[in-house]
Amino acid sequence: MSDVTLTHPWAKSLFGALTKLGVFDEDIPLEPGPWRLIACKSSQEKTAVIGLRRFGGEVYLPAEWKKVGRRGRELVPAFPGYLFARIGLLSREIKKISGVRGTVVFGTNCPIVPDAIIEKIREVVARGDFTLG
Repeated sequence: MSDVTLTHPWAKSLFGALTKLGVFDEDIPLEPGPWRLIACKSSQEKTAVIGLRRFGGEVYLPAEWKKVGRRGRELVPAFPGYLFARIGLLSREIKKISGVRGTVVFGTNCPIVPDAIIEKIREVVARGDFTLG
């Protein structure tokens, strides 16, 4: 089972409402069309992005550049441990990708993330309105 425990309050509130929308059994392929929430292994979001993109899917890691000491800048994920992906793989196949823990599910339901939510996140991050802790 690829259940991933949601650890961030935003994920429970945002995606809790999505459980009634287009839920899928784990053994049904995830179509490239809908966005899914993917949980990453600790501090391996960038590795997961590279691995997921090898399968031809679209991957979105909301992040912003933060100044880090004298070294310059570092890309910091907006939602540590999570990213969004459109990829035509089964949930059990996604777990095998380097840096990925699995598709976020609620029980056996894998909610679709509407395009409007992804676009809103992109807008907020692009404007710099997203403050990371």
